[in-house]
Amino acid sequence: MNASNGEILYKTHPNWAINIYNAWRKGLHFATWGGLTTRLITFAFGMMPLVLMVTGLVVWRLKAAARKRGKNRKTDAAAVA
Repeated sequence: MNASNGEILYKTHPNWAINIYNAWRKGLHFATWGGLTTRLITFAFGMMPLVLMVTGLVVWRLKAAARKRGKNRKTDAAAVA
């Protein structure tokens, strides 16, 4: 209801089970349950794929650079011999 004029803004579904489910689903989606600790844990788990992707790319680049350096050493040793 609109507090200023009493107009009905929306009606809820009369089935209480659906209302409970919708409240639970909305709270889960927006992380409004559990307080700040739960929100921080949810944020950390949400950022985990990004962190894993960045660290994976860093390790891959380091290994690729090491492989390239190893090939250059072999060709240099073959040229000296």
